Amino acid sequence: MLKNLILISLAASALTLAACNKEAEPAAEGHTHANGETHADHATVPVVTSGAVHSVACGCSLEEGGACANFVEVDGEFVPLAGDIGLGEMEFCGQTGLQASLTGAMVDGTFVATSYELQK
Repeated sequence: MLKNLILISLAASALTLAACNKEAEPAAEGHTHANGETHADHATVPVVTSGAVHSVACGCSLEEGGACANFVEVDGEFVPLAGDIGLGEMEFCGQTGLQASLTGAMVDGTFVATSYELQK
């Protein structure tokens, strides 16, 4: 029994040493803080909203002069709106001042909605 305990201890030590000697994977693209920690860009951190009311618009009505498509305002910026929520490709075209209650998250610069309700 003592022999088995010693073998188990040696195996655990060997695994620990192997893990410590493993080379660290390169950091994801992003930035490095003064303390040396590297993080992905803050813009890639998902913004999640649950039932919050947002302005929605067609891309053609935006000051930036985008193409016709569904957009939602998140943190003061209009971004593409996607998700399986029953919207047509140009749901908001020709309309202004629209607001919608949305649940979803930012994914790679697009707001992916899981629920949508146009406010009246």
